[in-house]
Amino acid sequence: MKSLYAVLAVSLVGTVALAGCSSQGSTAVPNGTGASQSGEQTSTADLKSNIQNILETADQLRQALADRNEAQIRSLGQKLNDQWASFEDSLRQKDPIQYTKIEKYLNPLVAGVKASPVDVHTLTSLNDGLIQALHDCLAAVESGKLGSAAANDPKLQAAAKQYHEYVLQQSDLLVQHTGRFVDAVLAGDINRAKSLYAPARVYYERIEPIAEGLGDLDPKIDARENDVPEEEWSGFHKIEKALWGDGSLKGQESHAQQLLSDVKQLHETVKTMTIEPAEVVAGAVELLNEAATSKITGEEERYSHTDLVDLFANVEGSEAAFNAVKPVLQEKDAALAAEIEQRLQEVKNLLNAYRTGDSFLPYDKLKPEDTKKISQAINSVAEPLSQVAKILE
Repeated sequence: MKSLYAVLAVSLVGTVALAGCSSQGSTAVPNGTGASQSGEQTSTADLKSNIQNILETADQLRQALADRNEAQIRSLGQKLNDQWASFEDSLRQKDPIQYTKIEKYLNPLVAGVKASPVDVHTLTSLNDGLIQALHDCLAAVESGKLGSAAANDPKLQAAAKQYHEYVLQQSDLLVQHTGRFVDAVLAGDINRAKSLYAPARVYYERIEPIAEGLGDLDPKIDARENDVPEEEWSGFHKIEKALWGDGSLKGQESHAQQLLSDVKQLHETVKTMTIEPAEVVAGAVELLNEAATSKITGEEERYSHTDLVDLFANVEGSEAAFNAVKPVLQEKDAALAAEIEQRLQEVKNLLNAYRTGDSFLPYDKLKPEDTKKISQAINSVAEPLSQVAKILE
């Protein structure tokens, strides 16, 4: 679950350096449906208009940043967020790679305008990246190239099938491990519930981009405090706060039961889902963007401090998506495939240095130089990984 206020810290240590991709794709949808999970699909004309509107706001923000007008910067940043929220699900449905490219700049930008004082240099770089990403997306819409022409390639379809099998396996394991966690919560066993919390979340974090495309299941399962209205808050992090923040499981029975119901629904949805090749490519990049934003700031697991467990799972999920398309990439660019493979291993080696027993060092025990080192390592993978979209051309 993305958090807008979680990501500014990472923009200061390397998000700006990530290179976006401008290839096209489509997203995973349940069989038999063509509409976005959150509502009706936006028409091409509406999508073009929405992109033009948000571009106009980004241009206004560029001037406000040049003038160092903090009040206007904050107002325009919120306007960008509101405009994006009105059509992001539809764009993700039509072209997940364009969606991922825009999100990479927009999320830290929106978070950054809330800081005091604002970092004009960083925000200007992010806004410039956003403007370019929006122009790329608009060009794809206007040329009728939104979505991948290579979607029917048999090798890419085989890669998508392989990734779907991985997602199905992980969602099945998510149900099993969440069931054990929920049993401990219902029994009121705080210590056992704590020990089962992070292991259960691993399976969600490995397939998070897929879950985020399934309407309200993601916020139900993974919303953090203040991500949704208090009366709507449920899922893993609601119980996390009870375990580590309150030290009591009183009143958590209904939340635990709902969590298990929601992950079971996710698994059933995954069974009938169709995953397109572009979703695999976008998922690999999106997971690393997730790792390099909310995970590395300590915002995701603010009570349990098990952020490195989530982060490692994000990297593993990205690697699984990459492995699915690797044979196709090796035919087009063997050197790029080898570089990505090497850098993924380097990131895992670095993270493994923070292991303690069968888990990882708590986030609050990390030093600033540790988080910077991890962020830079993830960014070093995300840049070449974003180029994998060439297989869709």
